[in-house]
Amino acid sequence: MLENSTRSIRQGDPISLYLCAICMERLSHIIYVAVENKMWKPIQLGRKRSLLSHLAFAYDIFLFA
Repeated sequence: MLENSTRSIRQGDPISLYLCAICMERLSHIIYVAVENKMWKPIQLGRKRSLLSHLAFAYDIFLFA
């Protein structure tokens, strides 16, 4: 019979912040690659052609396409 694991990451665990930051960084990298390969079309801000594909802050991410 398998025992329940007592080791896990729980809410409020100090390492969970680092794991979230690592995951958000990787997701941002994937989005940048998709934009460069023209697989993701970001929105255009103004006439100067500034592009916006995503915004990430803490545990939130906003995707624009």
